[in-house]
Amino acid sequence: MHEMSVAESMLDVISEALGGRVEILSATIRLGPLAGIDPASLQFCFTEVAEQLGFGTPGLIVNQVPAKARCTECGRTYDLFRPNERCPDCHSMARQVSGGDDFEIDTVDVAEATHDDTER
Repeated sequence: MHEMSVAESMLDVISEALGGRVEILSATIRLGPLAGIDPASLQFCFTEVAEQLGFGTPGLIVNQVPAKARCTECGRTYDLFRPNERCPDCHSMARQVSGGDDFEIDTVDVAEATHDDTER
């Protein structure tokens, strides 16, 4: 399952951007249908890997973004959410596709640092 290595890479990028490991509450990504990543598997792997690496147990919010497709049979332009989707008008698979390979970390929500000001 390559989603495990994708989750590890995401956490490396997040750790570098935040200057180290901090407790993450959630992360939001944009994912296209042609990125080759199963959203549910990535969500599971992200939470598991984050916990193992000391980031807490964050959720992963996946915003799926479509590819654009133009049917070469009837000329209809439509949003493509799954690689095997047919033209909604003529049901042809003949199409020109653009985009859809999006994979981008949009936001990371981190826990506020708590400081114990009392010394004992």
